[in-house]
Amino acid sequence: MRAALQSVAVFDHPDRSQRGRTITHAHYFDLGDAPFPVVQADDDAALVQWTPIDQLAGLEEEFFEDHFHMLNHFLGLTKLD
Repeated sequence: MRAALQSVAVFDHPDRSQRGRTITHAHYFDLGDAPFPVVQADDDAALVQWTPIDQLAGLEEEFFEDHFHMLNHFLGLTKLD
């Protein structure tokens, strides 16, 4: 996994969450052609799934709070960041 780690960023804007001050340390891993790991959702994300990167830009409104912004930071999904 160390070889797959591409970038790390901290998202800490004081107003980024309606839940109050929330600091997120996000890690971007590029798995290349490796098979995707199995993911299991907890009760807050019952419908977890892998989504192709080229489909993410069209799903911006589906993301919670600033999670699309975090993906955009790492992947450059839109020209605005």
